[in-house]
Amino acid sequence: MKAFISSVRRGLGPERDYLAELILACGHTPLRFEDFGAQDLTSRGACLGGVQEADVYLLILGPHYGTEVDDSGLSPTEEEFNVAMERGIPVYVFVKSGIEVDQAQREFMDRVGNYKDGRFWAEFADNAQLGVHVARVLREHREPAPPFRQMALTRQVQVPWRTGQLSVPQTRDGSPVLEVHVLPIESTALRPVAHLAALAVQLASDARRQGFFGHGDALDIASDTELAWAVRAEDRGRRGGWNEVRLDPSPASTPPGAARSPSFRPCRVTRSAAWSTSRT
Repeated sequence: MKAFISSVRRGLGPERDYLAELILACGHTPLRFEDFGAQDLTSRGACLGGVQEADVYLLILGPHYGTEVDDSGLSPTEEEFNVAMERGIPVYVFVKSGIEVDQAQREFMDRVGNYKDGRFWAEFADNAQLGVHVARVLREHREPAPPFRQMALTRQVQVPWRTGQLSVPQTRDGSPVLEVHVLPIESTALRPVAHLAALAVQLASDARRQGFFGHGDALDIASDTELAWAVRAEDRGRRGGWNEVRLDPSPASTPPGAARSPSFRPCRVTRSAAWSTSRT
């Protein structure tokens, strides 16, 4: 995500430098005139082009309005603000507190905060407060995960089907068995065993979101040296549940009603497809 930092530098230089580092640390790209470098554009064109390219616009207001451009009578900051508003991208305003502002800046603030078309703003006294405000809005506008794409395998994957082996018990009532395998297509390093406890919590959260558990269900969440699992508490001791999962090679170790996280081991699901994730 690209975030445009808009303000004059006079009176806000440290804040601009701090925000650029913060945005980078959050995994996003800061856009500001200090970093534009040599371009075959006017300075005005480069700055307004940066606003056109941005996903989020951050307006920082300090004591000074800035030098007015001859043909528009507006400061570069106000021109940038107008372009962001015309584009309809998210606009966030932050005002430095405890300062005296010049008359032109006060009038600009009145336009920014106009009840009909303007924006509310957050005040900050120092970089720490400004950073908290900006980090919050960046979290609200995180880029969505890219859509799932199907890709052809570069090599054949060998799947060790287990249904016909004695280690996998058969259903007594002849109900269908869905055999699910999670296999790496490339070699990957195993995560440390210590990570399994956190994966168990993630597994429970994701299983609720996918509908395998209700949001009000009490869950037993645990892990050992091999597996992480989330079990609906009321299902302990009950067999044949809709979300019962069996893992090979030790099917008896899987609690009934569990969604488990194997390390790319084949699993056998009775009566319904259960959700699982790998620890690698």
